[in-house]
Amino acid sequence: MMNYSFFEPRGEMKMKKILSVKAIALPLCLLGAAALVSFSAQVRSGVQEGLSICGETLIPSLFLFLCLCNIAVEYSAQPMPGFSLLYSKLFHLPAQTAALFLLAMLGGYPIGPMLAARLLEMGAITPAQAQRLPLFCCASGPAFCILAVGEGMCRSKSIGYILYAACLLAQITLGLVLSLFWRKKEDCKVEKFYKEAAPFSAVLCRSVESATSAMLGICAYVILFNVLLHLLSLVPISESALDYCGALLEVTTGCLRFREQIPALAAILGWGGFSVFFQIKKYLLLTGTKSGYFLLARAAAALLSFAYCLLLMRLFHPAIPTLAPGMQLKAVSYSAPLSAALVLCTAAFVLDNKRGKLLSN
Repeated sequence: MMNYSFFEPRGEMKMKKILSVKAIALPLCLLGAAALVSFSAQVRSGVQEGLSICGETLIPSLFLFLCLCNIAVEYSAQPMPGFSLLYSKLFHLPAQTAALFLLAMLGGYPIGPMLAARLLEMGAITPAQAQRLPLFCCASGPAFCILAVGEGMCRSKSIGYILYAACLLAQITLGLVLSLFWRKKEDCKVEKFYKEAAPFSAVLCRSVESATSAMLGICAYVILFNVLLHLLSLVPISESALDYCGALLEVTTGCLRFREQIPALAAILGWGGFSVFFQIKKYLLLTGTKSGYFLLARAAAALLSFAYCLLLMRLFHPAIPTLAPGMQLKAVSYSAPLSAALVLCTAAFVLDNKRGKLLSN
Protein backbone atom coordinates (compact mmCIF):
# COMPACT_ATOMS: atom_id res chain seq x y z
CA MET A 1 0.00 0.00 0.00
CA MET A 2 1.30 3.42 -0.91
CA ASN A 3 2.33 5.71 1.93
CA TYR A 4 0.74 9.12 1.46
CA SER A 5 2.55 10.79 4.36
CA PHE A 6 4.83 12.52 1.87
CA PHE A 7 1.86 14.36 0.44
CA GLU A 8 0.58 15.68 3.79
CA PRO A 9 0.25 19.47 3.91
CA ARG A 10 3.29 21.17 5.36
CA GLY A 11 1.19 22.80 8.08
CA GLU A 12 -0.02 19.42 9.37
CA MET A 13 3.52 18.01 9.40
CA LYS A 14 4.73 21.04 11.35
CA MET A 15 1.87 20.64 13.84
CA LYS A 16 2.76 16.97 14.37
CA LYS A 17 6.37 17.97 15.03
CA ILE A 18 5.27 20.55 17.62
CA LEU A 19 3.02 18.01 19.32
CA SER A 20 5.84 15.48 19.47
CA VAL A 21 8.11 18.06 21.13
CA LYS A 22 5.40 18.91 23.66
CA ALA A 23 4.95 15.20 24.42
CA ILE A 24 8.53 14.84 25.67
CA ALA A 25 8.90 18.32 27.18
CA LEU A 26 7.03 17.56 30.42
CA PRO A 27 8.84 14.25 31.16
CA LEU A 28 12.19 15.95 30.53
CA CYS A 29 11.28 18.80 32.88
CA LEU A 30 10.23 16.33 35.59
CA LEU A 31 13.45 14.38 35.11
CA GLY A 32 15.46 17.59 35.33
CA ALA A 33 13.66 18.65 38.50
CA ALA A 34 14.42 15.25 40.08
CA ALA A 35 18.10 15.62 39.13
CA LEU A 36 18.26 19.10 40.67
CA VAL A 37 16.87 17.78 43.95
CA SER A 38 18.93 14.57 44.00
CA PHE A 39 22.26 16.20 43.13
CA SER A 40 21.83 19.54 44.86
CA ALA A 41 25.51 19.72 45.88
CA GLN A 42 26.71 19.52 42.26
CA VAL A 43 24.06 22.02 41.15
CA ARG A 44 25.08 24.45 43.90
CA SER A 45 28.74 24.11 42.94
CA GLY A 46 27.95 24.74 39.26
CA VAL A 47 25.88 27.83 40.06
CA GLN A 48 28.62 29.23 42.30
CA GLU A 49 31.28 28.66 39.64
CA GLY A 50 29.09 30.29 36.97
CA LEU A 51 28.39 33.30 39.20
CA SER A 52 32.12 33.60 39.89
CA ILE A 53 32.90 33.70 36.16
CA CYS A 54 30.18 36.29 35.56
CA GLY A 55 31.10 38.48 38.52
CA GLU A 56 34.88 38.40 38.11
CA THR A 57 35.21 38.38 34.31
CA LEU A 58 32.15 38.91 32.17
CA ILE A 59 30.35 41.79 33.87
CA PRO A 60 33.45 43.94 34.66
CA SER A 61 34.96 43.57 31.19
CA LEU A 62 31.89 43.28 28.95
CA PHE A 63 28.97 45.30 30.33
CA LEU A 64 30.41 48.78 29.77
CA PHE A 65 31.70 47.74 26.37
CA LEU A 66 28.20 46.55 25.41
CA CYS A 67 26.86 49.98 26.37
CA LEU A 68 29.53 51.73 24.29
CA CYS A 69 28.89 49.49 21.29
CA ASN A 70 25.19 50.29 21.39
CA ILE A 71 25.93 54.01 21.56
CA ALA A 72 28.38 53.74 18.65
CA VAL A 73 25.98 51.85 16.42
CA GLU A 74 23.20 54.36 17.14
CA TYR A 75 25.36 56.98 15.43
CA SER A 76 26.24 54.64 12.55
CA ALA A 77 29.89 55.49 12.93
CA GLN A 78 32.68 54.72 10.50
CA PRO A 79 36.03 54.65 12.33
CA MET A 80 38.61 55.28 9.57
CA PRO A 81 37.86 56.05 5.92
CA GLY A 82 40.90 54.06 4.73
CA PHE A 83 40.04 51.00 6.78
CA SER A 84 36.36 51.17 5.79
CA LEU A 85 37.30 51.22 2.08
CA LEU A 86 39.71 48.29 2.46
CA TYR A 87 37.16 46.33 4.49
CA SER A 88 34.43 46.95 1.91
CA LYS A 89 36.67 45.79 -0.94
CA LEU A 90 37.82 42.64 0.85
CA PHE A 91 34.52 41.45 2.33
CA HIS A 92 32.10 42.94 -0.25
CA LEU A 93 30.05 44.62 2.45
CA PRO A 94 29.02 48.27 2.94
CA ALA A 95 31.50 50.54 4.70
CA GLN A 96 29.26 51.15 7.72
CA THR A 97 29.76 47.52 8.80
CA ALA A 98 33.53 48.04 9.15
CA ALA A 99 32.88 49.48 12.61
CA LEU A 100 30.90 46.37 13.50
CA PHE A 101 33.83 44.13 12.55
CA LEU A 102 36.30 46.16 14.62
CA LEU A 103 34.07 46.21 17.69
CA ALA A 104 33.31 42.49 17.34
CA MET A 105 37.02 41.62 17.24
CA LEU A 106 37.69 43.82 20.29
CA GLY A 107 34.61 43.07 22.36
CA GLY A 108 34.13 39.31 22.10
CA TYR A 109 31.55 36.78 20.99
CA PRO A 110 28.13 38.49 21.40
CA ILE A 111 29.10 41.93 20.08
CA GLY A 112 29.05 41.18 16.33
CA PRO A 113 25.68 39.40 16.10
CA MET A 114 24.11 41.94 18.48
CA LEU A 115 25.26 44.92 16.38
CA ALA A 116 24.25 43.18 13.13
CA ALA A 117 20.71 42.82 14.48
CA ARG A 118 20.74 46.49 15.53
CA LEU A 119 21.95 47.71 12.13
CA LEU A 120 19.29 45.64 10.38
CA GLU A 121 16.63 47.12 12.65
CA MET A 122 17.88 50.61 11.80
CA GLY A 123 17.77 49.85 8.06
CA ALA A 124 21.50 50.40 7.62
CA ILE A 125 22.10 46.97 6.02
CA THR A 126 20.11 44.51 3.94
CA PRO A 127 18.74 41.20 5.30
CA ALA A 128 21.29 39.24 3.23
CA GLN A 129 24.16 41.23 4.73
CA ALA A 130 22.74 40.79 8.24
CA GLN A 131 22.68 37.02 7.73
CA ARG A 132 26.35 36.93 6.73
CA LEU A 133 27.87 39.19 9.39
CA PRO A 134 27.35 36.90 12.45
CA LEU A 135 29.13 34.06 10.65
CA PHE A 136 32.53 35.77 10.80
CA CYS A 137 32.06 38.69 13.21
CA CYS A 138 32.01 36.47 16.27
CA ALA A 139 35.27 35.74 18.08
CA SER A 140 36.93 35.82 21.47
CA GLY A 141 38.16 39.28 22.41
CA PRO A 142 41.73 40.22 23.43
CA ALA A 143 40.78 40.55 27.11
CA PHE A 144 39.82 36.88 27.33
CA CYS A 145 42.50 35.50 24.96
CA ILE A 146 45.48 37.47 26.25
CA LEU A 147 44.66 38.09 29.90
CA ALA A 148 42.34 35.32 31.03
CA VAL A 149 43.71 32.43 28.94
CA GLY A 150 47.27 33.54 28.16
CA GLU A 151 48.33 35.22 31.39
CA GLY A 152 45.82 33.65 33.79
CA MET A 153 45.75 30.02 32.65
CA CYS A 154 49.00 29.56 30.71
CA ARG A 155 51.10 32.08 32.70
CA SER A 156 52.32 33.66 29.46
CA LYS A 157 51.04 36.78 27.71
CA SER A 158 52.96 35.83 24.56
CA ILE A 159 50.84 32.69 24.28
CA GLY A 160 47.77 34.88 24.71
CA TYR A 161 48.88 37.12 21.85
CA ILE A 162 49.36 34.07 19.61
CA LEU A 163 45.92 32.73 20.53
CA TYR A 164 44.26 36.06 19.77
CA ALA A 165 46.17 36.46 16.49
CA ALA A 166 45.15 32.93 15.44
CA CYS A 167 41.47 33.64 16.19
CA LEU A 168 41.61 36.99 14.39
CA LEU A 169 43.23 35.48 11.28
CA ALA A 170 40.63 32.69 11.32
CA GLN A 171 37.76 35.21 11.29
CA ILE A 172 39.36 37.24 8.48
CA THR A 173 39.86 34.08 6.41
CA LEU A 174 36.29 32.98 7.06
CA GLY A 175 34.99 36.40 6.03
CA LEU A 176 36.99 36.33 2.79
CA VAL A 177 35.72 32.85 1.90
CA LEU A 178 32.11 33.81 2.66
CA SER A 179 32.43 36.94 0.50
CA LEU A 180 33.12 34.73 -2.53
CA PHE A 181 29.79 32.92 -2.12
CA TRP A 182 27.68 35.97 -1.25
CA ARG A 183 29.22 38.28 -3.82
CA LYS A 184 26.60 37.62 -6.52
CA LYS A 185 23.63 37.27 -4.18
CA GLU A 186 23.43 40.83 -2.92
CA ASP A 187 24.29 44.37 -3.94
CA CYS A 188 27.24 45.35 -1.78
CA LYS A 189 27.36 48.89 -3.14
CA VAL A 190 24.95 50.20 -0.55
CA GLU A 191 24.83 53.99 -0.24
CA LYS A 192 26.38 55.52 2.83
CA PHE A 193 23.93 55.39 5.68
CA TYR A 194 23.33 58.53 7.70
CA LYS A 195 20.70 58.59 10.41
CA GLU A 196 19.67 61.69 12.25
CA ALA A 197 21.08 61.30 15.72
CA ALA A 198 18.65 61.05 18.61
CA PRO A 199 19.30 63.04 21.81
CA PHE A 200 22.22 61.56 23.68
CA SER A 201 20.14 60.98 26.82
CA ALA A 202 17.70 58.80 24.85
CA VAL A 203 20.54 56.92 23.16
CA LEU A 204 22.22 56.32 26.52
CA CYS A 205 19.02 54.95 28.08
CA ARG A 206 18.40 52.58 25.16
CA SER A 207 22.02 51.44 25.17
CA VAL A 208 22.09 50.67 28.90
CA GLU A 209 18.77 48.78 28.70
CA SER A 210 19.95 46.75 25.72
CA ALA A 211 23.32 45.99 27.33
CA THR A 212 21.64 44.94 30.58
CA SER A 213 19.32 42.56 28.75
CA ALA A 214 22.22 41.08 26.78
CA MET A 215 24.38 40.75 29.92
CA LEU A 216 21.64 38.92 31.83
CA GLY A 217 21.23 36.45 28.96
CA ILE A 218 24.97 35.81 28.75
CA CYS A 219 25.32 35.21 32.50
CA ALA A 220 22.26 32.95 32.58
CA TYR A 221 23.70 30.62 29.94
CA VAL A 222 27.13 30.58 31.58
CA ILE A 223 25.53 29.45 34.86
CA LEU A 224 23.32 26.90 33.09
CA PHE A 225 26.17 25.22 31.22
CA ASN A 226 28.40 25.17 34.31
CA VAL A 227 25.63 23.30 36.13
CA LEU A 228 25.37 20.84 33.22
CA LEU A 229 29.11 20.21 33.34
CA HIS A 230 28.99 19.50 37.07
CA LEU A 231 26.11 17.06 36.54
CA LEU A 232 28.04 15.38 33.72
CA SER A 233 30.85 14.65 36.17
CA LEU A 234 28.47 12.15 37.82
CA VAL A 235 28.17 10.10 34.63
CA PRO A 236 30.57 7.12 34.49
CA ILE A 237 32.66 8.36 31.56
CA SER A 238 36.40 8.82 31.20
CA GLU A 239 38.10 12.03 32.28
CA SER A 240 39.16 12.77 28.70
CA ALA A 241 35.56 12.45 27.49
CA LEU A 242 34.51 14.88 30.21
CA ASP A 243 37.23 17.28 29.06
CA TYR A 244 35.91 17.19 25.49
CA CYS A 245 32.36 17.75 26.73
CA GLY A 246 33.58 20.79 28.63
CA ALA A 247 35.28 22.17 25.51
CA LEU A 248 32.14 21.69 23.43
CA LEU A 249 29.79 23.22 25.98
CA GLU A 250 31.57 26.15 27.64
CA VAL A 251 34.67 27.99 26.48
CA THR A 252 36.10 28.96 29.89
CA THR A 253 35.87 25.44 31.29
CA GLY A 254 37.25 24.00 28.04
CA CYS A 255 40.28 26.30 28.16
CA LEU A 256 40.96 25.34 31.77
CA ARG A 257 40.90 21.64 30.91
CA PHE A 258 43.22 22.02 27.87
CA ARG A 259 45.48 24.79 29.18
CA GLU A 260 48.66 22.77 28.49
CA GLN A 261 47.76 22.17 24.80
CA ILE A 262 48.11 25.54 23.08
CA PRO A 263 46.74 24.64 19.59
CA ALA A 264 43.76 22.97 21.28
CA LEU A 265 43.15 26.22 23.17
CA ALA A 266 43.01 28.09 19.86
CA ALA A 267 40.46 25.60 18.51
CA ILE A 268 38.31 25.95 21.65
CA LEU A 269 38.41 29.74 21.40
CA GLY A 270 37.48 29.56 17.72
CA TRP A 271 34.56 27.23 18.46
CA GLY A 272 33.24 29.19 21.45
CA GLY A 273 31.01 26.44 22.81
CA PHE A 274 27.27 25.87 22.83
CA SER A 275 27.04 28.37 25.67
CA VAL A 276 28.05 31.15 23.26
CA PHE A 277 25.62 29.81 20.64
CA PHE A 278 22.68 30.08 23.04
CA GLN A 279 23.86 33.49 24.27
CA ILE A 280 23.50 34.94 20.76
CA LYS A 281 20.66 32.72 19.51
CA LYS A 282 18.15 35.57 19.71
CA TYR A 283 20.37 37.77 17.54
CA LEU A 284 20.64 34.98 14.95
CA LEU A 285 16.85 34.88 14.83
CA LEU A 286 16.65 38.67 14.43
CA THR A 287 19.16 38.67 11.57
CA GLY A 288 17.72 35.54 9.92
CA THR A 289 21.02 33.64 10.20
CA LYS A 290 20.43 29.89 10.17
CA SER A 291 21.72 28.08 13.24
CA GLY A 292 23.21 25.29 11.11
CA TYR A 293 25.25 27.79 9.09
CA PHE A 294 26.43 29.50 12.29
CA LEU A 295 27.57 26.23 13.90
CA LEU A 296 29.29 25.22 10.67
CA ALA A 297 31.09 28.57 10.64
CA ARG A 298 32.15 28.00 14.28
CA ALA A 299 33.56 24.58 13.39
CA ALA A 300 35.46 26.11 10.46
CA ALA A 301 36.78 28.86 12.74
CA ALA A 302 38.01 26.20 15.19
CA LEU A 303 39.95 24.38 12.47
CA LEU A 304 41.40 27.61 11.07
CA SER A 305 42.39 28.85 14.55
CA PHE A 306 44.10 25.52 15.24
CA ALA A 307 46.07 25.72 11.96
CA TYR A 308 47.04 29.37 12.40
CA CYS A 309 48.13 28.72 15.99
CA LEU A 310 50.45 25.91 14.86
CA LEU A 311 51.94 28.21 12.20
CA LEU A 312 52.45 31.13 14.59
CA MET A 313 54.05 28.92 17.22
CA ARG A 314 56.55 27.63 14.66
CA LEU A 315 57.33 31.21 13.61
CA PHE A 316 57.71 32.79 17.06
CA HIS A 317 58.58 29.83 19.36
CA PRO A 318 56.93 31.17 22.54
CA ALA A 319 58.15 29.84 25.88
CA ILE A 320 55.57 27.52 27.43
CA PRO A 321 55.76 27.61 31.25
CA THR A 322 55.56 24.30 33.11
CA LEU A 323 52.73 24.18 35.62
CA ALA A 324 53.80 23.19 39.09
CA PRO A 325 51.85 20.36 40.76
CA GLY A 326 48.91 21.66 42.76
CA MET A 327 49.32 25.14 41.40
CA GLN A 328 46.16 27.25 41.59
CA LEU A 329 45.39 29.06 38.36
CA LYS A 330 43.28 32.15 38.13
CA ALA A 331 40.79 31.56 35.34
CA VAL A 332 39.63 35.11 35.03
CA SER A 333 41.28 38.48 34.61
CA TYR A 334 40.40 42.10 34.10
CA SER A 335 42.49 44.88 32.65
CA ALA A 336 41.72 48.53 33.39
CA PRO A 337 44.14 49.83 30.70
CA LEU A 338 42.50 47.68 28.02
CA SER A 339 39.03 48.84 29.06
CA ALA A 340 40.19 52.47 28.95
CA ALA A 341 41.60 51.88 25.45
CA LEU A 342 38.27 50.46 24.31
CA VAL A 343 36.45 53.49 25.75
CA LEU A 344 38.79 55.90 23.92
CA CYS A 345 38.45 53.90 20.69
CA THR A 346 34.67 54.10 20.80
CA ALA A 347 34.69 57.79 21.75
CA ALA A 348 36.93 58.62 18.78
CA PHE A 349 34.72 56.39 16.70
CA VAL A 350 31.56 58.43 17.52
CA LEU A 351 33.27 61.82 17.23
CA ASP A 352 34.60 60.89 13.79
CA ASN A 353 31.07 60.07 12.69
CA LYS A 354 29.74 63.42 13.94
CA ARG A 355 32.48 65.17 11.97
CA GLY A 356 31.48 63.18 8.86
CA LYS A 357 27.86 64.22 9.25
CA LEU A 358 28.80 67.88 9.54
CA LEU A 359 30.91 67.64 6.39
CA SER A 360 28.11 65.85 4.53
CA ASN A 361 25.67 68.58 5.48
